[in-house]
Amino acid sequence: MWEGGVNEPSFVYAPGRLAPATVDTPIHVIDVLPTLLGFARGPVPKNVDGVDARALWRSEPSRDRVLVLSFDNVQRCGAVLYGHYKYVLNGACGNAFADYSGWDGDDYTDDLGPCVGPTAECLFDLKADPKEQRDVKAAHPSLLDTLRSALLAADASAVPSRVLTTPGDSRAAPDLHGGSWVSWLSTNAP
Repeated sequence: MWEGGVNEPSFVYAPGRLAPATVDTPIHVIDVLPTLLGFARGPVPKNVDGVDARALWRSEPSRDRVLVLSFDNVQRCGAVLYGHYKYVLNGACGNAFADYSGWDGDDYTDDLGPCVGPTAECLFDLKADPKEQRDVKAAHPSLLDTLRSALLAADASAVPSRVLTTPGDSRAAPDLHGGSWVSWLSTNAP
């Protein structure tokens, strides 16, 4: 959910359809299907998330959109982007557990910034603070409310996670394979 992991370059090669250009407006992986359908002149089903990004690549004017970058309803964490602002709920998402707030000697904790813990939420101005170290939520309470609501709406409309209700396959346990994750279906597994 942090900029080093979600703000990545990409390219599109579509001779005869798009002129060479540099675009800094973010898109999301959910925009790929609507965009490909747009190239193919196919209809985009109403239940498909994302937008057709071709207009951005043609340098047509666009307005900022509220873009949910990620949400994990098991760990209760996520991020939402709007223009150059990013809302983060529990910035430790994916590092351990929802209540993760760093461990003694954990050098990575310092990189997580001020937004760590199960109820921690932050708002960052990415233009002024691209490393996401200064929480500006106190200066923008209505924007904070809007982006928090967008994250919660995404959660409410998402397919429920089965992580907690679906048992894992015990054959994949690393302790059965010398402490390593291996393809337990492989005949070469130890």
